[in-house]
Amino acid sequence: MSSILTDIGAMVALQTMKDANARMATVRTEISTGKSISTAKDNARLWSTLGADVADPGNGLPQKLRAQLYYLFEFTAQHSRLVLDGSAGAEVLIDINTAVMRGLRGANEVAA
Repeated sequence: MSSILTDIGAMVALQTMKDANARMATVRTEISTGKSISTAKDNARLWSTLGADVADPGNGLPQKLRAQLYYLFEFTAQHSRLVLDGSAGAEVLIDINTAVMRGLRGANEVAA
């Protein structure tokens, strides 16, 4: 499994998060539509992939960072379920994605 520590992996993760964030921001007020449900599912799928990556023993990130990212995966999975059933908004998921994107941008700048 490829680690998000690699330049290409970080760039792909960054673009995927940008896309998910943009879609969630666009439909955050459209909770009653299938489009917002699709977006929450996409975001949950993204975080599931990231969670599996940081849980992989071959992941090159420091253990503390891996644990923090895994916690975010668990939180986003739980909160996405709440968004899907209409009992919560997507704003916190957008905030988390934005913060992680900022971190990935910083990792790319350091690696460049």
